[in-house]
Amino acid sequence: MKNGARLKGFDQIRRIGKNNRKDVRALKAWTEAAMDMKGWGEAYRVAQQWVKRESSEEACLTLARMARAIGKRDEAVITLTKLIEEHPGNEEARAMLTTYQGTRVAMHAASHQ
Repeated sequence: MKNGARLKGFDQIRRIGKNNRKDVRALKAWTEAAMDMKGWGEAYRVAQQWVKRESSEEACLTLARMARAIGKRDEAVITLTKLIEEHPGNEEARAMLTTYQGTRVAMHAASHQ
């Protein structure tokens, strides 16, 4: 019953988002709901729309996380780099960038051993 209610709630949020694609609050809620449901691909696609409407730090961080979650590490790095250029004091973006770049270097080095 609880999971059924959760799914119904998600469907309602999705419907609101689809009907209000220009409303950043609806896009944010839809992204977060998709993340809750572990719908990483959907969360990524909606986060892209969110960033197009509002390139806030929160939206960009979310997009970077979702890009990384679906294996688009290079896109995540680009998003974080742009965010840091616009908001040099964003420590969370810097930490994520270090982690994402470090993961890529470590994986590349491991493949050559």
